Amino acid sequence: MISDWLEHNHQEIQKGKIRVFSLDECHVCAGDICGYGWGDRKERREVDLDNYRDSQTYYGALDCVSGEVILSAYKTANSSSTIDFIKHLQRRSEGAQIVLVWDGASYHRSQEFRNFLAEVNTDKQWNVHCLRFAQARTIRKSN
Repeated sequence: MISDWLEHNHQEIQKGKIRVFSLDECHVCAGDICGYGWGDRKERREVDLDNYRDSQTYYGALDCVSGEVILSAYKTANSSSTIDFIKHLQRRSEGAQIVLVWDGASYHRSQEFRNFLAEVNTDKQWNVHCLRFAQARTIRKSN
């Protein structure tokens, strides 16, 4: 479970050696005037569209310790965009290990993404670790 992993690594997280991000993407289509997202209820957030007539994809990460929100615009959500955004998080994290808590989107599990993880993680140390919060569960009927 995610809570067990976080508890086990609590000291390293508090020291800043591990940064924990909750990450997701959203797609804003032309003509959308209302939307929703994560943030402080008392604070209004506005996000400008770069290409109003088409659509815009945003990747967002919430630092689960500091509360910092990091947003980046992309043309689409796919493996390449996901990898680029994670590299952006790495640059902003000054050598800390990164933990991503996210859903099970197909591009989070693609071969391209797995190859990226193999490149950034060595046998002795991991740099990017993924925790999937929406794991599929088997529901059994009781007789």
